[in-house]
This record gives sequence, C-alpha cells and structure tokens, in this order.
Amino acid sequence: MRKLFLMLSVMLLSVAWICVAEGAPMTDYMSGMAYEMGTGVPQDIAKAVELYENAANAGLPQAQNRLGEMYRDGAGVPQDENLAIEWFTKAAQSGFTPATANLDAMRTGAPAPAPSVIVPTPQPQQQQEAQLPAPPMQEDPEELFLQGRRFLDAGDYGQAFELLLKAADQGHAWAQTDLGWMYSEGRGVTQDYAQAAEWHRKSAEQGNDVAQGNLGWLYVNGQGVRQDYAQALEWFTKAADQGRASGQSGLGWLYEEGLGVRRDRSRAIEYYKLAALQGFRWAQERLDILGVTDY
Repeated sequence: MRKLFLMLSVMLLSVAWICVAEGAPMTDYMSGMAYEMGTGVPQDIAKAVELYENAANAGLPQAQNRLGEMYRDGAGVPQDENLAIEWFTKAAQSGFTPATANLDAMRTGAPAPAPSVIVPTPQPQQQQEAQLPAPPMQEDPEELFLQGRRFLDAGDYGQAFELLLKAADQGHAWAQTDLGWMYSEGRGVTQDYAQAAEWHRKSAEQGNDVAQGNLGWLYVNGQGVRQDYAQALEWFTKAADQGRASGQSGLGWLYEEGLGVRRDRSRAIEYYKLAALQGFRWAQERLDILGVTDY
C-alpha cells in the first residue's frame, strides 16, 4: 500500500502540468485528488468532494466519473445509486471510457471496475505529524502559506522561505509577516532588518496586527528604518486597537520612557496591564519593575 501511495503521489505531481492546459476544472480535479488521498495536504474528503463537484459541474468527465464512484461506493458521501448513475452518464456522454464501464457494471450487476482513485489507509496520528508536506500542486496563496508554515514549524527554513515568498508576493498578509520575522531573526536567510521592515509594512498596511506591532518595534529600535517614535506610536496604536499585546506593551514603553509622547506612568501601566493579562511576559516584567502587582 505504501508503494502504491508513493506511485500515486508521483503521478499527481508529474501530471500537474495538465492543470495549465485544461484550466480551472482540471486544477480542481487534481486538487480534489490531493485532498482525498492526503497528498501534500491534510486529508479532507469533504474538501475533495467540493472540488470534484466544481470540476464536474464545469463538464470535466474525470471528475464526473470520480463522483459517480464515490456515490456508488459510499466513499466519503452517503451511498446513492441514482446520483452515481447520473454522474457516470454525464461522463460517459463525453466519451470517457471508464465511466461507460462503470455504468455498464451498475446496469448489469457485474463487478465494478477498480476505482480511479485509491485512498491509502490512514496512518497513525504520530506518523502523520512526523511527515512534511510536499510542495503544493497549485499556486494558491493560502495553500502556499499553510505549506510554508508547516515547514517553518518543522524548522525547514529553506523550504518555508520559498513557499512563503510565493504567497507573500501574491499579497498574503500572514506570509508577509512570517517573512518579516525570518529576515529579522536570520532564519533561512541572511539577517536583514530592511527586508524585515519592508515585509512587515506590506502586511501591516493590510491590517495585520502582528506585523503592526513588529513594525512599531523596528521604528523604536531604528532597525531597518530610521528611528522614529511617531511612526512607532502610530503602528503600536493600530496593533493595540486590535488587542495585540505587542502593540499594547509597545505603547506602555513609549509612555514609560516619554518617547514621542509625554511621559505618563499611569498610561504606561494601563497598557502594560492589558498586555500582561494576555500572558505577554515582557509586559509582566515591566510591571514588576514598576512595582505593580494588581493585575
């Protein structure tokens, strides 16, 4: 079964170029196969059915045939012979030979041909978690981001950077934020605060509160940008208004030190408390230094 699964995985990757020639229906069909088998993405039968239906309703016979098989066998959907016949008929009318064979088998009671997709036996949870995903078959920014994050969490910064960059270039705010972090920390790339600031800014301008808080701290420290407490105040405020602890603690620091604002111990404590209540360790430490314990 493992050998068969690997063969099918290679097949999916090797024929992905068809998606370009056939357009969106074939892309949906190939993505549906990936979700049904758990190839490169977490297995999700409901998502697979949704993608197959998109392709089938657009007239793709492969997807129509696969839906027929799923309804015939009750594979991931309630068993429904009428729907199975309906989908097989549509595919057969397009001259798709496997659908004709499936339709003939249902009408005559003969053994059904082998299904067009063979779903592998689910693996133990620990083994699934240990596996890293293959690069996605389509350049969807959300899929690229999710794949990149899995590599990032696994410590494979090279693969993570490649995927996150593709998503970020398409405007994905969280991917841009992650790239900002990677450049700031030098993870998978040479540390470059200017690049960190650029990516955080792109994300922050889309309203991402994490990027807004991070950009504020870059302005405080003059890392990758000219030190500018007014800009820091602006971005910290945007992040804090969304409840982000890094923004709240940043405002606390500006008011505590009088950076770009009039020094105000009470307001500093107020913002530190908001962050501390979210478990933000640095804000808790500032409150300890200020002798505040009632939070």
